Amino acid sequence: MNLGPQVTDLRWILPNKVLRIKASDSGRLEGVRYSPDQLSNFLVERNNNSFEVKKTYLKAKTKITRKQVIIDKDAPNLYLAGKRTGLSDNIIMKLSYVFQWDISFVLDIRLGDTFTLIYADLYVASKKVKDGEILAAAYTSMGKNHTAIRYEGSGNRSNYYTPKGLSLRKEFIRDPVHFSHISSQFNLRRLHPIHNRVIPHRGIDYAAKHGTPVVAAGDGKITTSKQNSAKGKYLVLRHGQLYTTKYLHLSNFASNIEAGSSVVQGQVIGYVGSTGLATAPHLHYEFLVNGNHRNPRTVKQSKALPIPKSRLQDFHEKSSRFLTELSLIQGKAIYANAENNMEK
Repeated sequence: MNLGPQVTDLRWILPNKVLRIKASDSGRLEGVRYSPDQLSNFLVERNNNSFEVKKTYLKAKTKITRKQVIIDKDAPNLYLAGKRTGLSDNIIMKLSYVFQWDISFVLDIRLGDTFTLIYADLYVASKKVKDGEILAAAYTSMGKNHTAIRYEGSGNRSNYYTPKGLSLRKEFIRDPVHFSHISSQFNLRRLHPIHNRVIPHRGIDYAAKHGTPVVAAGDGKITTSKQNSAKGKYLVLRHGQLYTTKYLHLSNFASNIEAGSSVVQGQVIGYVGSTGLATAPHLHYEFLVNGNHRNPRTVKQSKALPIPKSRLQDFHEKSSRFLTELSLIQGKAIYANAENNMEK
């Protein structure tokens, strides 16, 4: 069956999905029905000696959900605290993406920190069928507040902004591996665990499970995609004329990743492994400025671009509701915590 791009969905049928085929008594194909997801149906039906293609979409209703996630000793990271609060894996991951330019979820999270979020869920016939987008979120740590508001800018592209209209997006994200922990810091006087002598450690090691996705820290082009006995499988990305990032000890490269490929920030480029001189699965991540190694944690990034002045008033009008709701949720949590402390 070749009906052009209209039947592209049939080339990517996923496991556990149902494909319904209709045939005549003589065995002639009469039609095919396939639902790529819970919001769409794909139908191919015979019309004499040809086939007609239809794709229909179910009307989903949006339900706004408000949650607050508290980091404590029983749930010391975002994932555990989020699951305890009832968040899906998808929403937890999206929340980590919202603040990935300003917050290291490996180093910056502290006991007592809170995440407040407002997000949309999609329902069909009173049944939740899909996680929607995070509309607003706030992260509070040691008295400092980070706030993000989702806003659709030019070209119908949505991004997250501060209450003043500054984009949270920056040249580089803080951690190229989410939900990991740092096993070795940037240290020019580190004692090497294998060679047992002082060898400069010109990067950061992120320990994570074998196969954990590794993402590009920024937009760029892959200049090296190789493997050797020391670095294992590794990638080198060039970001313009000034910056270079390196990703070592990968278990494998992502599909279509090779020297010469262009990548965008946040794109999966490989997977955590222990190839080369590695004692356990981890990513060794290096950041270079003009060919010189720098600590990825302390490199200064360019200022975020603001919303154009022509759209700033519209942004403030639409964001004011979410800012008020975030404040109310945070205020109720503070009051509840105070009451609990008084009861103790």
